[in-house]
Amino acid sequence: MVVIHNGIKPEEYEFLSREEARKAISHQLSAISRLEAWLPSEVWVGTIGEFTRNKGYKFLIDAVKKLSAVCSRLSAVLIGFDGGKKKDLESRIKNGELSDKVFLVEDMPDAAKYLKAFDIFVLPSLKEGLPYVLLEAGLAGLPIVASNVGGIPEIIENEKTGILTRPANADELANAIKKLIENPEMRNKLSTATREKILQDFSFKKMLEETIRLYRKN
Repeated sequence: MVVIHNGIKPEEYEFLSREEARKAISHQLSAISRLEAWLPSEVWVGTIGEFTRNKGYKFLIDAVKKLSAVCSRLSAVLIGFDGGKKKDLESRIKNGELSDKVFLVEDMPDAAKYLKAFDIFVLPSLKEGLPYVLLEAGLAGLPIVASNVGGIPEIIENEKTGILTRPANADELANAIKKLIENPEMRNKLSTATREKILQDFSFKKMLEETIRLYRKN
């Protein structure tokens, strides 16, 4: 068996600036009058993916609930489309009194270009292959918190290119997010290391070269 990782083309991405991305996301939300009061220094935790059970978003919502007492200016933005669990997530947000903290955003084509709106990218999946969205988040220069499942550890090495947590564990997610919020130097170090790893190990060029090499070998 030979493993050839997914490859990404950096030249194909034109990420919006932090301010542009936040403005575009806010525009999609129904409660725009409330969002307009957000300050530029507001801490945004974000993710992109289908609203399904396997993405583990309910644990991210619970983590935000735990953090709200110690970080009043923290918000979570989940960009995606309904995979069958949107209503469940909305109920969890409402029951947790997090309607001003957690936002579900739909109808955002080319969602990756909005990644720089986030200060921290979180992927709390219960199961994964090798998620392309982590390559995009790393390329955008975001510090990453992700579950230690599937192919994620092939991208994220704990406390070297991000922070890994056990799946279905809101406490560990909250602690990891809090750690990054409180340590700007660590955020910068991790995001730089992740971007370098992706450019080196997950480039489209490398994927192509390894595929051709394998065909020629056989």
